Amino acid sequence: MANYMAAARSNYFRVKDIVAFREWAEGLGLEVHPGKESGGDASFMISPGWGSDAGWPICKWDEDAEEFQDVDLCAELAEHLHANDIAVLMESGWEKLRYLVGVAWAVDCHGNVERLSIDDIYEKASARFGRTIQSDATY
Repeated sequence: MANYMAAARSNYFRVKDIVAFREWAEGLGLEVHPGKESGGDASFMISPGWGSDAGWPICKWDEDAEEFQDVDLCAELAEHLHANDIAVLMESGWEKLRYLVGVAWAVDCHGNVERLSIDDIYEKASARFGRTIQSDATY
């Protein structure tokens, strides 16, 4: 049995309330990395906590309910974003050579999300070349 290993990070973006943003990120075990100031506003990059090899969090422990709760990372991040910025979250991962994963999400302060996966290549290539791809790059 193999474990899923991943690396993830975001671009740099500005937030509405730095204290609230840092508290939210800490609650999900995310690392916050400061960037350069842009127009007088600080920008930040986020990544899963150091030593984490599972990519972006998909759940968090709820002390009151004593159970894990699902996390919609893009929806939660949207609440913190500066009105003029877009956050891009990227993740690449693998489970030995069984499969490779590459996915990116772009999210704005309104909660609009655009998703792109490396698996999109199958549909794009089939449409472009007019032929079916015989197999996925998995086993």
